[in-house]
Amino acid sequence: MARSVCAEAGCTSFRFASSSEERDLLWAGRKAVNRAERALNPRCTFVKTDVAVPLSQYAHAVRQAHLLAERLEMKPMAYGHAGDGNLHTSMPIPADDTEALSRGDALVQGMITFALSVGGTATAEHGIGLAKRRFLESEHGAAVDTMRALKEALDPNGILNPGKIFPEGSLRA
Repeated sequence: MARSVCAEAGCTSFRFASSSEERDLLWAGRKAVNRAERALNPRCTFVKTDVAVPLSQYAHAVRQAHLLAERLEMKPMAYGHAGDGNLHTSMPIPADDTEALSRGDALVQGMITFALSVGGTATAEHGIGLAKRRFLESEHGAAVDTMRALKEALDPNGILNPGKIFPEGSLRA
């Protein structure tokens, strides 16, 4: 299915593992991406996305990342695990360029909004984190009230990761 989706989107090369050795080799390549992008952009910080979409939307997600980046005058690197719908984008930005960092944040927001609009998730594998907690209610709706109630029941004094998912004071009325 992943091969078919990629072919429809104009993919020029597709490779999948047919043995554990090939799988390990592909994962080694995937893991080397971060080192390679840092080597190519030594004085940059990176704004990254981590979304997942239904497989039928994967090619559209890659296209969306590039369209958003072009609109924001950015150059993303897009990679991920197409087989499970996970897409990462990474934009190298000079560490002192606050305007570019702002555009990077706009790209992240745009990708999350796109992922949610097609039935995906704001966070594929790295957790909601501080940067994505603003999307928690957009993705989970009323379930967030249940999450708050569980947090209150299990941590009535608010000492476990205070303010990480729910801003300070948001657990109690």
